[in-house]
Amino acid sequence: MPQSKRQYQHVINTKTVALPEDIVATLKELNKLLPGSEVQTLLPFNKAYIVVTEKLNTASKAGRFEHTDIMNNLELEFAHLYFQALNNFAEKGSLPRAWQKVNQRTFSRYRPRAINVMLGASAHINHDLLPAMRRTIKKPQEFAKDYAKVSGVLLSSAVVIADDTMTPASFTMTLKTRGHTIYTRPAMWIINRWRTKVWKEFTD
Repeated sequence: MPQSKRQYQHVINTKTVALPEDIVATLKELNKLLPGSEVQTLLPFNKAYIVVTEKLNTASKAGRFEHTDIMNNLELEFAHLYFQALNNFAEKGSLPRAWQKVNQRTFSRYRPRAINVMLGASAHINHDLLPAMRRTIKKPQEFAKDYAKVSGVLLSSAVVIADDTMTPASFTMTLKTRGHTIYTRPAMWIINRWRTKVWKEFTD
């Protein structure tokens, strides 16, 4: 008999998530709350989000971006929308429509963690990135270079994420030795395509 999942009732106070470092702290807290809950399928994406956010924060502190304040504000607005999606589940018992595929129970038991990461990335980029950009970026052309630089941060993150998402099964361990080719490149191509589409919609 399958074990029943714990009800997810944690409501995140997004007002307390005011700095990029607060995003990481909140994501790490979710790492403890998601396992065994009704939304546990978001855990692989949540772990990947930590990797990306930490690398993005490091790049910002190193002065890699021309408009660090805008990048930080965009990062916060973007994360708030993910947290609000989880709050929607805690308060109403369902995720927003764009996020529901991530938490589908059909085959979720057998679905590779890498697929859950990509489903989460799809929901977050295709549903949340555009409104976050509209709230934070007033002069798109001035921010274009910084937006493009994020691709480099995502690429370095993807190598770490690929390591974490490969299961110990013999087949996937074989793939793990070539993870940069088999997982990272196709994943990055898809993610960059989503980001390009959002940027185009934002600037049109």
